Amino acid sequence: MVHAHKRNKGFILMAELIAIVVFGVSLLALTKLLSSSMTSADQSVQMSQANWMIQDVLARMSINKKGLRNNEYSTSNDQLKCNELSNSNATTKDLKMVFCNPAISSNTQWSVSCNDQAVDDNPCSINSLVTIRIHWPDTSSNLMKNNDALNQITYSTRI
Repeated sequence: MVHAHKRNKGFILMAELIAIVVFGVSLLALTKLLSSSMTSADQSVQMSQANWMIQDVLARMSINKKGLRNNEYSTSNDQLKCNELSNSNATTKDLKMVFCNPAISSNTQWSVSCNDQAVDDNPCSINSLVTIRIHWPDTSSNLMKNNDALNQITYSTRI
């Protein structure tokens, strides 16, 4: 009778050990799931911000017809000097309002280009094809880190 009690005690201890291992593995899985969902949320925020910037630039381009006709919007982050405080034209002020925002990473690369000569051999006039490209650095720490397709938006439309 004493042997049966010791055998049951060992079985209960083994069952508790297995339950602890299963619980630990499920906690690891939940941690991975949480990390993945946080990365997805971060990507969504960055894509939303990039879409907002594109829509903002397009709206400013459609309002500033003079700057559009003079091809002043065809530029990139390499050419726009965010720290320069000189008297800028309306187009440069428009671009600075959108792209020189402290909330945007300094490593974000962008470009605005007009791709065809619709009227008067001007590559950027009314009804021209405008392409805006925004590429931002990956801030996640998971396996998707090297996938540049997730970190870039290219939008083309006619204005």
